[in-house]
Parts: sequence; structure tokens; C-alpha cells
Amino acid sequence: MFINRLFYVLIVAASVMITACAPGVAQTPTSPTATSAPTVAASPILEPNTEAEVWSEGRPPNGIWQAILTPEDFVQMGVLRYVAEEEWAGVYTWKFQDSKAQLDFEGTAKTGTFTCLIEYAAVGDVVSFTFTTSVPSGTCDGAVDDVQWRLEDDGLHFHLVASSGSPFRAIQTTYEAKPFQEIAD
Repeated sequence: MFINRLFYVLIVAASVMITACAPGVAQTPTSPTATSAPTVAASPILEPNTEAEVWSEGRPPNGIWQAILTPEDFVQMGVLRYVAEEEWAGVYTWKFQDSKAQLDFEGTAKTGTFTCLIEYAAVGDVVSFTFTTSVPSGTCDGAVDDVQWRLEDDGLHFHLVASSGSPFRAIQTTYEAKPFQEIAD
């Protein structure tokens, strides 16, 4: 009984998704919907337009920058809540000094803490972070993230261009969900 109802719900959900995603069909004057009901177009989901944003050239500014990311920040960017809560939510602190950086993460009791040492270089408006060492070992060793950055009144903004790590959406959220605030020079 339960299986039959579940199957029916899945079929209905799939039908709704297919209908919503199907290309529009031109209405003819003889079509009953042509005169009986107005057509409503779905609003597109808008992604940030990073093409229109101006990103800085060179390396990010030296200093210590921090962002506190909640599970809700990750959920809004498309990460599953339980994954956000158990693996990603916490305090992210970047320490930049010339071409070397350190990323410290302080999470919940479930996620714990880690520290990653990074070397970075800029080519135009893209900075490549190469994660060289981590404690505990293996947390981020060998990963490469290519980012863009800009400094605004509300903090240091990042945009993740590419990453060798996964899942991409969660990593992207650590950079893009909130601007990082300077907590020390």
C-alpha cells in the first residue's frame, strides 16, 4: 500500500517537473487555453553575474580575514542541510602574508578543526591557491582553488573560478557566501 502511494507521488512529481521544464507550445486560436486562462511564465533562477563585477588584479591583501558560515548559508547555496551541519558550517579564518597563506577552520563538535598551509600566485585577476600541508593530514593537501577577489566597504569578497576539490558547491560557499571581515593586519 505504502509503496503504491509512494510510486504514485513520484510519478506525479516527475510529471510536474517534465511539464515545468518542457518548451512552451504555441497556442492556436482553437485551443481552449488560448482564451480561457492567461499563460504564466516561470521566473528564472538568477545566479550572481560575476561577469559584471570588477575583480582585483594581483594577490589578496595581507592580513587576517574571517567569515562565520552557518548551515543556512550553505543551504542557500544548494548544499544539503545535514552535510552543511556535519561537515562545512563554522568559522573560516584566512591569514595572508605575501605569497603564503593559512586557512584555519573551527567547526562544531562534529566537524572539529583543521589548518591548511597555502602558497598562492596571481595571474591577472585570478589567484591560484595551492594547498600544500594540512593538520590533520589529508584535509586539504594537494588541492588547488582558483579564485578572484575584490575589497569593498563590507569586506573581502571571493569568487571561486575553479577547484580541484569536491563537492564544488560547498567549497564555493566557503568563498562566496559572505564577505570576509578583517580582524587583524
